[in-house]
Amino acid sequence: MPMTTKHLHSILANLRPACAALPDCKLLARFVADRDEDAFAQLVRRHGAMVMGVCKRLLHHAEDAEDVFQATFLILARKAASVANRDAVGSWLYRVAFRTAQEARAMRMRRRAKEQHLAETMHPATAAAEVQDWRPVLDQELNRLPEKYQAPLVLCDLEAGTRKEVARQLGIAEGTLSSRLAQARKLLAARLVRRGVTLGTGTLATALTEGALSARVPGSMVSKTAKAAALVAAGRWAMISASVAVLTKGALKAMFMAKLKVIGGVLVFTALTIGVLGAVYSPVGAQNSPPAGKPANEMEALRKENELLKLNLQIVLEKCRTQQAELRALKEQPPAVRYSADGFFNQYQVVPDSGSMAKTTAVSGIDEALKKLREAMTDKARREAADALDLAVRRLHQELGQDKKDLAK
Repeated sequence: MPMTTKHLHSILANLRPACAALPDCKLLARFVADRDEDAFAQLVRRHGAMVMGVCKRLLHHAEDAEDVFQATFLILARKAASVANRDAVGSWLYRVAFRTAQEARAMRMRRRAKEQHLAETMHPATAAAEVQDWRPVLDQELNRLPEKYQAPLVLCDLEAGTRKEVARQLGIAEGTLSSRLAQARKLLAARLVRRGVTLGTGTLATALTEGALSARVPGSMVSKTAKAAALVAAGRWAMISASVAVLTKGALKAMFMAKLKVIGGVLVFTALTIGVLGAVYSPVGAQNSPPAGKPANEMEALRKENELLKLNLQIVLEKCRTQQAELRALKEQPPAVRYSADGFFNQYQVVPDSGSMAKTTAVSGIDEALKKLREAMTDKARREAADALDLAVRRLHQELGQDKKDLAK
């Protein structure tokens, strides 16, 4: 029996380097497919110090830090299949750890607010941590950085990764990584200065690395977390600590709600875009349609109104030319001819009638309107003259159409 146990331990020891050599994406794939505890334990070993460092800096309480540490990896177990960049799990874990630690701190403060005794609200670890108050500020500002700057800091400084390996994980060149890392340190240092914390870029990098190295995770915690992850992935929450389960479920719910908000925002943006495009492509000459937007100033408004007036005037003038041509054609026609019942025709003298007088009135109205339009000095006068001209043209068109009907009889 001792030989058998020794043999099993030897097999497990030989298998462990195989997992250690695998990248994050392969380890996650193994866990998603088979709930491989060894693969998940390797992820905990690889990123555990960074996660524990975030928890300790933000919480200053050992038990709360351990709960958030375990909850962070349980969230990874539940969301493993949906992690966007599986090659850089560390950056994803940092954001989850930060948010979960923030929620744990808020929960602890709410509990303290309900307690009445000062002795119960004071904790030695919290009091001692006041000297290092800049460390929570560091994580707050690091979490606010854009992801392209945040990820290099997390993977290179917090996890002490090599430039070559981190560049491979992020899918960028080493030169690009170095540039982003330098810029990220400058941005973070400048933000810390605004918060009253003065650290040079070199000091900042050292502080981040030392903080991660000092937060080593014991092997028992790694094994415990891997076993809990397999249980949670299978939906078995009964074996999980109540405090850890509350943190994990709360964080999962918050992530789900945040995703719904993003989807809702996308749907609203899409609806607004469709509405704007519909307004842009609506017919230009549509009547009673509100303007798409207010002009920048009064001069712009006058310029647009004048352009529209010129366009309307050109249309009216074109109608006038057409109607005048039809009027000349009617005047040049021969007298009306009608046949009698016996086959002979009679030629009648064309005399002015009410229709001719109406046409004369319409033409006079056109001439008068054109004259007013040329003499108009204000926009209001131009609009009134243009409206009168359009009305006179329509009247003339109606009379000419009646003449054509009479000739066709």
